[in-house]
Amino acid sequence: MKQKVPSIGKSIRYIIAVMGGLGIVLILVSVNWYRELVFEEQRQSTGAFVRHEVDQTLAQHVSYMADLGMTMQADSEFRAAFADRELQRLKVLLNDQFRQYFVTMGLVDLKKLVLYDTDFNPVVASDVNDLSISAGSACANILERARARSGVARLKSLSDMCRQDGSPMHIVLLPVGGIKLSGYVVVIADMVKLIKPLHETLGMPVRMAAYPEGMEFISIDWPQAADISDVLITDYAVSSADDSGIFTVSVATDVQELNEQLRQVTFGISLIAMILTLAAIAVMMLILRKTISMPLARINMHMRRIRENSAILEEKLEITGCRELVGLSEEFNSMAEQLMNYKKELETQARTDLLTGLPNRSLFYDCIENLVELCNRQERKFALFMIDLNKFKEVNDTLGHHAGDELLRQISARLSNRLRSSDTVARFGGDEFAILLPTIEEKEHAVALARELIDVVSEPYQIEDKRVESGMSVGIAFYPDTAVDIDSLFRCADKSMYYAKKQGLGCFLCEELCRPEEECRLMASDVVAIQEANGA
Repeated sequence: MKQKVPSIGKSIRYIIAVMGGLGIVLILVSVNWYRELVFEEQRQSTGAFVRHEVDQTLAQHVSYMADLGMTMQADSEFRAAFADRELQRLKVLLNDQFRQYFVTMGLVDLKKLVLYDTDFNPVVASDVNDLSISAGSACANILERARARSGVARLKSLSDMCRQDGSPMHIVLLPVGGIKLSGYVVVIADMVKLIKPLHETLGMPVRMAAYPEGMEFISIDWPQAADISDVLITDYAVSSADDSGIFTVSVATDVQELNEQLRQVTFGISLIAMILTLAAIAVMMLILRKTISMPLARINMHMRRIRENSAILEEKLEITGCRELVGLSEEFNSMAEQLMNYKKELETQARTDLLTGLPNRSLFYDCIENLVELCNRQERKFALFMIDLNKFKEVNDTLGHHAGDELLRQISARLSNRLRSSDTVARFGGDEFAILLPTIEEKEHAVALARELIDVVSEPYQIEDKRVESGMSVGIAFYPDTAVDIDSLFRCADKSMYYAKKQGLGCFLCEELCRPEEECRLMASDVVAIQEANGA
């Protein structure tokens, strides 16, 4: 009995049916893949936006807390009380900080202020709020990490997050005394009120969950469980420096319209696939390969390359194909450009003073370390100026901190405009500046430049229709004549500055090889130079 052989037509119909089914399956798979990719890109884009806003908020919060601590240190009454360990007076001054601008305006939910000596032994703490740092707690671990630092690192501020008394806390540790370290002040603030305004900033429902206790805050428009199918939840976990979970910020994005669009696209493509002939299927398969499969593969490959090397974020992804994928590539390029800008912005903020735009203490230390290595190789000298402003506290007290900030910006601009491109001027915090002069090797030139800068800064300022006067005291030190290492160089320049401020000299040049156990003394040539500059 002969085996029944199907006809060509039937075979073609079988092939068409199989190819049609495979085509539909492929289209459904591709559409589902595309749908997941769209949602993932949406989630990543939203997550990047949330991360940027949260990080900006946290960075601003740290800045407010640092300004609160630095403002307190600028008070001469505080410095005197801390030096003499007048505990009762210090406690009163600490409690007074709870009535400062950042606290009363709700910018900082201040919980605790603690003073420590240089060995991190507690000196005194505020008692406005009942918050304790118990042994073994997360905040205590931050103090242990600060205690383990050594060298120049002990002069730098430290900020982190922790869980204390069941709430997420921000803690900022600031050195007291500048280069001449005399202790530390620790500022602790609650972060719950900090996150609540993100609901208006992000324009989306927000939920904040803290570890390990659970929910801390949820906006009233957060979707219910019944509506969750058309909502895309994006989470951003905030952790401390040791990767301990602090809290998670979640936002809900309405994707109902996007879901409906994806369903319509799926139905249309499936219908077309069912009525196409074998030739049309072959053509469609080719079109699909060029317009969907290959572009998606390029997108996937580009994303993989970015995951392996974030430096290629600046490379543009050029896609030709269907409109959705072209639009997706454009959105991806836009997102990548934003991420690169955010990365550059964060790198700049980490090395720049936010108020004046000048280099901060960290960048200045890197510059002076590099210059020391260069001068050691070439047997050259360089000068270091340490600067403290005069009458700055008076401006803050009479006109307010905003006027003090504007004065700092104008002084920074005058110093920058007067110095050469090879010089480096940095703000160390408060009203303290430092200038690195790599091309000045003669003491007379250094004193002359210091006097010129003093004259420039002493010219009146116009702030809010008010005439404001200021000035500065300059301490001068030379490497390697004055000191043979960076710490000693800063110490000598700092001592010289305080001597100049105390004696009303304007500037002061410390004698050669200034030793830690000795007071700075004027050399005969320096006395003559300064007296002539003062018109004595």
